[in-house]
Amino acid sequence: MKKRQAAPRIHDALAGANVTLTSDEEVILGTLRTLEELLLAEWLGEDPPYRVIRESRFWRKVGNTALWSAKPDLVVVRGDAALVVEYKTGPLAVEDASANLQLRAQAAVVAHTLPGIRRVTVAVLQPRCCPQITRCAYQPRDLKKALTEIDGIVTQAQWEDAPLRAGPDQCRYCPAKAICPEAHAEVAALVTTSSEPPTPAHLAVLLDRCVLAEQIIESIRDHARRLLSADPTAVPGWRLVPGRNRETITKLQQVFERVHRPGAPPEAFIGACSLSKKALKSLLEGVTRERGSLLDARLGSVIEGCVEVSQTRPMLERCSGAAR
Repeated sequence: MKKRQAAPRIHDALAGANVTLTSDEEVILGTLRTLEELLLAEWLGEDPPYRVIRESRFWRKVGNTALWSAKPDLVVVRGDAALVVEYKTGPLAVEDASANLQLRAQAAVVAHTLPGIRRVTVAVLQPRCCPQITRCAYQPRDLKKALTEIDGIVTQAQWEDAPLRAGPDQCRYCPAKAICPEAHAEVAALVTTSSEPPTPAHLAVLLDRCVLAEQIIESIRDHARRLLSADPTAVPGWRLVPGRNRETITKLQQVFERVHRPGAPPEAFIGACSLSKKALKSLLEGVTRERGSLLDARLGSVIEGCVEVSQTRPMLERCSGAAR
């Protein structure tokens, strides 16, 4: 049976399912729960009666015809208002809630489906990015406009001559990019030879194609892994070999006792160990029961003057809102 990816497992855990998570996923889950509590406390105020809907699909219908749907991670209903929440567990930041098309569709279809909803607040919770919470409020006129906009997008996408536009953002989560002609054409343009260095404007286009090429390459490799896992002879000339083993010393107390017997002093042992900020933060959270900004402040005071900072080479990042 294929192992589920981290994001679905974390979503299942938030919905109350009994799933096994890695230590890193447990940290993400804990942070998401904290962010969710903060968001709900802010939105609900004095805690009036409300209803919670998790992982439910909402359909946009005209008569008996279903046109499109959306599946928010969390919907909280209170009176004529709804809070729509989307969890993002990956390391890449998504668009701010105010510009996020996925959340705009969710807001529109929730208001369309649930009777009496006139106002919708949408929010993105992304524990591995900054800011960790972004939100946007939709009023009745905004919801009507959003529904019309999404209807139009779906209609245009179904035209026979609808153009297919490949790119790193729209293709990131598409399972068909490994076989998509348009995506391959974008990547093929990377190898077009030229005796002149690219202009700054063309360089921006090439960098987008590099991102798409990396996504397609990994998608092809994932497909090959699945085939070879099911049938070792499926891909001529290729085979699956075991991944590299990574050893981590987990029982530090026991190791210390063993090296201390021959005469290693405690300070030498401590000097041979390393402690990550993430592990220290988890330790402090368990001891102090603090969270959020209080925990961050506590961590800062504990490590003040005790940290050595090194920096990797500069990374390329597309500017937010930059035209493509």
